This record gives sequence, C-alpha cells and structure tokens, in this order.
Amino acid sequence: MARCELRWWGAIVQLNHEEACFASTGSSTGEALLNAIPPPWGELVKLAVRLNKNWIRANVGTDGVDLHFNWAGFLHWVGRVGDAQPCE
Repeated sequence: MARCELRWWGAIVQLNHEEACFASTGSSTGEALLNAIPPPWGELVKLAVRLNKNWIRANVGTDGVDLHFNWAGFLHWVGRVGDAQPCE
C-alpha cells in the first residue's frame, strides 16, 4: 500500500511494485481526463505525464519506487527500491 512521508522540501510517496506498474501505465479514465484539457496546455500536460510514466517504468524495483515531489507538486526524483524488475 502506498505510503507518504513529508519532508521540508516536499513529500516522498512510496509505491510497491504493483502500484508502481499501474502508475507507469495509467488508465483509460486518466487518459480521458487528460484529453479534456484544452490546447495548448493539454499537449504540454500529456507530454509531462508521458515523461513521468516512462521515468517511473524505467526505475521500478522488486519492492517498488520512491517518488519525490516538491511542494509545487512536481516530480523531481524517482528512486528504485530493491533490484530492477520491469513491469509485465
């Protein structure tokens, strides 16, 4: 189950392997919400989401990932927990 730790610079969200794989693939509901954002911002947001999904997918470990967010909500670090284990 996802856990959150607050730090002075933001928060660390810890996801297990299954949750990390879901976060790196997303859902059709999430895609529909992204498609509802009007241009030109919609394209920028979709690009940022796609880059973050790829970053998470590249760092999934046997025990999941640590996602570091700053107080503005930007993902600035993805840390692998355990040995590298790609999503199936």
